[in-house]
Amino acid sequence: MKVKEISLDQILDPEVPVRTVASEDAMDDLISSIREFGLLEPLLVVKEGENYRLIAGHRRLIAVRALEWEKVPSNVLNVDAQTGALISLEENIKREDVNPYEEALYFLHLIKTYDMTQTAIAEKFGYSKQQVHNRMELLKLDPTTIQLVQEKELDMTKAIELGRIGDVEVRAKVRAEVMGLNLNALATRTLVDQVISLGPEITQGGEVSIEHIPIDESPIGYYKCLFCGAPGRDIVLRSILVCNHCLRVVQEGMEEAARGETS
Repeated sequence: MKVKEISLDQILDPEVPVRTVASEDAMDDLISSIREFGLLEPLLVVKEGENYRLIAGHRRLIAVRALEWEKVPSNVLNVDAQTGALISLEENIKREDVNPYEEALYFLHLIKTYDMTQTAIAEKFGYSKQQVHNRMELLKLDPTTIQLVQEKELDMTKAIELGRIGDVEVRAKVRAEVMGLNLNALATRTLVDQVISLGPEITQGGEVSIEHIPIDESPIGYYKCLFCGAPGRDIVLRSILVCNHCLRVVQEGMEEAARGETS
């Protein structure tokens, strides 16, 4: 495969950019590097009519456009559009900064444009069917949760669990609790289960309160039910989720018990 100098105005953006998150500092560094040392790695393109469709090197393309180059060194692949799309994703998956949501967007493109199934995608890229399904589940989330996944502030597994909560405002409350306490995936699922068990009440604004009730942690990480004392599983929960009515009942009961102890 020979490197060819191609006019910059002939290179088209990728059909679906795989990597959508890039900091300004990172782009500035890339532009400075290309300005000083040139383009060390050519773009990867496929012929499309009189133009060329970019397969790999989107950020490099943005950088040389910023530098107002007239031509850019590129490798031209002699493949059809679908093969080019698969190569594009494969090339970008190799890079560590591709996040699961970006992969999901590209999977959606492959499904809609080329009628690929989730099973075929899993086989092509060495994923399990469940891994592909999980990434597709991210497409159902609200923009804030998606952004947190893209910025690697929120784990994909936890995000998917949060997606089980249909009400976006309630989801935001629970998400804040999960992130604030750094709950693991199992504890997140437990918390989400509690929310869902409240039923239609959670769709009414202001009907859900998340209250911190301190629990002493034992060395082996077990907890006990605050009400009956039954031992729990080997995770640590530092809060419980209750509706406002039940919260008042619990608080009144605790206050009454405290008065009884002091009398």
